[in-house]
Amino acid sequence: MTLTPDLSLVEKALDKLERLEVRVLVWGLVDSALSNTEVEDALRDTLNENQAVAAAASCTIDTEARLRERLLELGYLTEVPGRPLAPARYRTRMAEGVRLFARLRQLFPGKHDGSDWVSGATLVADYRLLWRPRKYPARDLTPDDAHAVIAARITDPRLLAAVKRWLDAGEPSWRFARFQIDASARILEGLSMRSPRGTLVAAGTGSGKTLAFYLPALAWLSSERKTQPRSRGVRVLALYPRNELLKDQLAEVYGQARKFDDELGRVGTTLSVGVLFGDQKLCRHDRSPACSVSLQTMVRSTEIRLTNGASMEATTTTRTAFQSRCKASASPVARCSCAKQPSPRRSAVRLPCPLLRRRALFHAPLR
Repeated sequence: MTLTPDLSLVEKALDKLERLEVRVLVWGLVDSALSNTEVEDALRDTLNENQAVAAAASCTIDTEARLRERLLELGYLTEVPGRPLAPARYRTRMAEGVRLFARLRQLFPGKHDGSDWVSGATLVADYRLLWRPRKYPARDLTPDDAHAVIAARITDPRLLAAVKRWLDAGEPSWRFARFQIDASARILEGLSMRSPRGTLVAAGTGSGKTLAFYLPALAWLSSERKTQPRSRGVRVLALYPRNELLKDQLAEVYGQARKFDDELGRVGTTLSVGVLFGDQKLCRHDRSPACSVSLQTMVRSTEIRLTNGASMEATTTTRTAFQSRCKASASPVARCSCAKQPSPRRSAVRLPCPLLRRRALFHAPLR
């Protein structure tokens, strides 16, 4: 829940290096770089100013060289290519990003080939850079404090028990920010009252917005599944703007859902997580307009469960209208074998599964 001593030193060193770079970046000098001496001085000052952090038992950074090595490993600091035998120069990822943005040019095929790209028109006329040190909301609420805040607004004993179970499954050293618990309490309050309510959680990158959503969502799902263990259907839908962000969150969400396995296992159920990367066809004839029905629009009920660790199986039941649409089409391609079979037929679509690094197998019984 908090930065490790190593990452804490890395963050403080990065702030100090960026503070040096911003002095010239604000004037539009984007091609400058830090000398080796400037980097060493900044890293030495970081270690001297944070001796308590560096003295922690779990800290592996004890010298300027080790701190610079860690910055390079994480990609926060890059070495600028230069002439042979020239002293090393460095840029942080912030300075390199500003340089790339400021140097964007408009290129046309056949006109700016090879080194001719230099003559292309620039796309950025000017820029303004405002730098601020990284700040994160204070995380000073213990699990007991978090439960007390939520209990002050929630009266449903099932929800409170699910929240308590999730908090108890975590580390005793966990600490929460106030906005995380306030957002969780508000979402749970709306769910318990069965009233439509929107909650907007705004915080900086890495501040813990994801927990403010998944804590109430998983706690509510757990209480609902315990009451209705045989219920089916999608209860929580999470939309991510990019697949990379989804991949990053998938393992975390799956691990958090497993905290309820012991309790839900007593009623023969568990929380399941499904992943969908874009539209997927239910029929293997992708060329047919009648069969090009996306999975999420034609599925009536979905049960997604992890099997033996080699695949993720999603059993889906489609609308009966899907078969009639295939039969009614005049296209010979649309009259696929799945529409002619009197019994349900399984068609498989294989998708990449980033969690298991294998392939996800979706079985779709077509009626």
